[in-house]
Order: sequence, then structure tokens, then C-alpha cells
Amino acid sequence: MDRMQTGKIRPFSRVVIETTGLADPVPVMQSVIGHPALGQSYRLEGLVTVVDAVNGLSTLEVHEEARRQVAVADTLVLSKTAIAAGTGALLAHLLQIDDLGH
Repeated sequence: MDRMQTGKIRPFSRVVIETTGLADPVPVMQSVIGHPALGQSYRLEGLVTVVDAVNGLSTLEVHEEARRQVAVADTLVLSKTAIAAGTGALLAHLLQIDDLGH
């Protein structure tokens, strides 16, 4: 780690950070960007948020962190679409959140 902090080596070309399902993404992004060694060696390329098509609508209605994840995401991925009863209401809700966030 010492050599990475001094800028003498750059061991990875990309780093993926996976948070828990209900993590607020903004402090995580700020921690990475604001870290002296990481901020010089890496740039934030994008934020991907996975939304559960079965439980996503109820999760978004109850948890502010989930709404923030959608609002700041560059890419949304819907999981479990094959077993979801329907995604129309969820997609409409995601679009509404995205419009407010961007």
C-alpha cells in the first residue's frame, strides 16, 4: 500500500466497490474521491445500481437509501425480471426518481 500511496505503482486498472443493498452511495463515492492516494490514482467512472424487480417497488417506497441509489446511478440493472409479476409500476417509479435526480 505504501508504494501505491506514493504513486510509484498502480496495481489495478479498475476497482469495483460493492456496497450493501441499502448503502447510501454518496458518502461512499466521496470517500473514494476524497482519499489522497485513491483520488490521484483512480477516477469515478460510473455508478451501477441493481434493482430487484420482485421487491424493488416496496423497497423504494420504504427506504430513502434505495431512492438515492437510483437517483445517482449512471446505469440501472433490473434483476429477477423472469419471476416478477410485472415491471410497469416499478419502471414508472424508477423513471420518476431518475427525473428528479438528474
